[in-house]
Amino acid sequence: MFIHSFTCEAEQAAAAEEVDKYEVFSWHGDLSDQLAAQFLFIALVTSSGDHSPPPAVVSAKVAKEVPNSKQQNDWDAKVCHKDIEIVGEKQLTINCKGNRFGWRSVFAKFPITNFCRPGIFYFEMKVIKLESFATIGFATKEVPLDGSIGQILNSYGYRSDGSFGCNGINRPCKLPMSLFGSSFSPVEKLSPDVELAYKSSEFSTGDVVGCGIFLDTRLIFLTKNGQRMDYSSFFIQTPANSLNSLFPCVSLWVGDKIEANFGPNFKFNLATL
Repeated sequence: MFIHSFTCEAEQAAAAEEVDKYEVFSWHGDLSDQLAAQFLFIALVTSSGDHSPPPAVVSAKVAKEVPNSKQQNDWDAKVCHKDIEIVGEKQLTINCKGNRFGWRSVFAKFPITNFCRPGIFYFEMKVIKLESFATIGFATKEVPLDGSIGQILNSYGYRSDGSFGCNGINRPCKLPMSLFGSSFSPVEKLSPDVELAYKSSEFSTGDVVGCGIFLDTRLIFLTKNGQRMDYSSFFIQTPANSLNSLFPCVSLWVGDKIEANFGPNFKFNLATL
């Protein structure tokens, strides 16, 4: 969901404390309980300031949970749908083949352990060809390879139609428009398979889109063609899993082709965060 930025370190610390308090919160619970927890978090972090992200810091807790790794990431042929072909010397480009409709997913080899800068994980994909739909995001490896990240439990995904799916609860949430900026517009119809979906910005062939996480506060942020979407920060809860169980992941349809970029040189300038 959309979250305003932190205006000072004290607010960030208070919000991080509140996140820890709800770490045991289960997304399988009653929807009213979920919303109560989410709104409590929003009340702590909403401010009248600009839409800048929180400072890039990493706490001792996160440093222990997600140790920084210098291993260069690429796509994992062992955790890849049979219709997805990984090509290229660096194993970063994927083609989605097959003769039927439906999603095909592939995971990166390593979880979110390569910090692009302190306290931040980020990666991008260039859309070489989009025939139908594509989704970029994060998921645990329990998520099936024939599903779309964001529409399934333990996954978070930004889709080419401009929607964002969180954690796959099969009921839509209708949230007050007062929580969002003036440039926000919701999708006209929420899928029954997606808990939260927002019309942020569609992407297509030729676009470069990115997905990142502020590790301490567990905010996802999105970028498109080098620009951060000013209303695209979503608080996520990693249910019963540590952060290092989340992997970069992409879901595609037949005919789609993308190239991943796991750093260090991105279209989006991380120094602006």
